[in-house]
Amino acid sequence: MLKKTFFISVLSLTFFCCSKNDTTEEENPNICEEGMNFSHEVLKTINSLELVEIIKTNDGGYIGLHHAEDFIIHKFDQNFSIVWEKTFSGSDIDRAQSIIQTNDNGFIVAGYSRSNDGDFDQNYGDYDIWILKLNPLGDLEWKKNYGGNSADGLSGKRSVVENENGKLTITGYTKSKFEGSEYKGGYDALLFQVTSEGELVFRKTYGGTKNDFGRELIINNSNYNVLLKYGSSDGSFNKEGNWILNSDDEGKIVWNTFLGGINSGSLTIDSSNNIISANTNFYELLLHKINLNGEIIDTKTINSLGSTKQYSINDIIVDQEGNISVVGDLGLGNDQDAFIMNLCTSFEQKFDKTFGGNDYDKIRSILPLRDGYLLTFNTFSNNLEGVNNNNTMSTFFWKIIKPN
Repeated sequence: MLKKTFFISVLSLTFFCCSKNDTTEEENPNICEEGMNFSHEVLKTINSLELVEIIKTNDGGYIGLHHAEDFIIHKFDQNFSIVWEKTFSGSDIDRAQSIIQTNDNGFIVAGYSRSNDGDFDQNYGDYDIWILKLNPLGDLEWKKNYGGNSADGLSGKRSVVENENGKLTITGYTKSKFEGSEYKGGYDALLFQVTSEGELVFRKTYGGTKNDFGRELIINNSNYNVLLKYGSSDGSFNKEGNWILNSDDEGKIVWNTFLGGINSGSLTIDSSNNIISANTNFYELLLHKINLNGEIIDTKTINSLGSTKQYSINDIIVDQEGNISVVGDLGLGNDQDAFIMNLCTSFEQKFDKTFGGNDYDKIRSILPLRDGYLLTFNTFSNNLEGVNNNNTMSTFFWKIIKPN
């Protein structure tokens, strides 16, 4: 079925902003200005590539993970030309899910594998979680697998963080039974930590009798905040839906807060060290602001897109001015469109835009730039102006440029 086409190479976008108040700009730099016009452009299209996560690197370039049945890592320069590409594989399914740059300018790649040969030459049973440490040139420094007698995995991007001491903390899910952790049933949410050399420090599981997953992980005030998709109504927590679990550096729960919602979304931190969460019901976006004590200090439900397609959230950021940007998808399969929404720190809406072509379109991520935002898309559509798609899955990079 052909979808409504939104042409992304037009000259400008008008962003509808919330009204001003009596606060001066010096008192509140996050005033919602009216009538801002943003230009934008497609920077580059790369065919036969489906990036699932991309991050900015310390050298001004980027690094990303390709969606495949191997671990495939692409390092780009600032113009999105490929600097190097590395592949790690076995004979079964191997999937890279999350990547970070480490304190020594190397990289950690985290994912899961069912292989027992090749680069993934050990297996505890079913799928194992694998962590690969690469140097700045992409050469392997060490690798290690973690798992039990059943399936263990990672949900996606932001599954791993590094603290100041070089220790790595990872969230995911497991069906395995580990010594010292009670298996509750279905998939249990998983949180574990390893040293800078990959040695296990602690491993914790949380869950009930149904399926529970660790989705994303961010550090805030030296503690770990885990976005959980909780399918159980018993066990570690008492409600089905999305939660934030706050853990100390030993894996002990400090607090947990219920967010609700059907679909998991994404987390970020604002300049006041509050957690900003975006999740969804079927046709609504749910926003929460949570302070360091786990208290919800602001919340808002938004359905301004007016779509009858199911919402999903892929990324959220807060820029230097305090503006919140959320990107995600509407619908499923080849009828899937993408959207972006920008809000003030008070959750007042500044603008939203839905767009897509004649096939599958997905925003994977949004990154803040000095003069705007960088969006990464996957598409099968062949009628998007400025996107040179040759009828295959492609990734293109789209820049929104703020006015001077």
